[in-house]
Amino acid sequence: MNALLERIHEQAMESITADVIMVQGSSFFHSHKLRNQLDYKVYLHSDSDKRLANYLTYTKGHQSFETAMQKYFEEVKPKDSSTLQSEEHADFKVQKADAEEVKGFVSEELKLLGLIIKDLCLAKKGDGSVADL
Repeated sequence: MNALLERIHEQAMESITADVIMVQGSSFFHSHKLRNQLDYKVYLHSDSDKRLANYLTYTKGHQSFETAMQKYFEEVKPKDSSTLQSEEHADFKVQKADAEEVKGFVSEELKLLGLIIKDLCLAKKGDGSVADL
């Protein structure tokens, strides 16, 4: 992660005081220092075809199809490999493929995940480790 982005993340983490913080993107997972500030990390996986479709939808009207595809294959897709490797740092991994399923996850399964996290927080020992549940 570049130094500026890491500094921005560090400043954000220092200023946030909440029991649960949700962050979009995997850049937090790339920094050992930032990962260690989080008690639990959830990785929400999306299908590579869906990621390409979302990227093209996002860039539509902002650049030509050819430019978007070139940028995708030269810049975005190589970063996907790094992003996918960051999955190994997650405590919870959720396999979801499309936006509708993700919306369903956020509205239903996240409630369950919130209960799991709450249970884990209650079971957390004083030394920072998690008690066996």
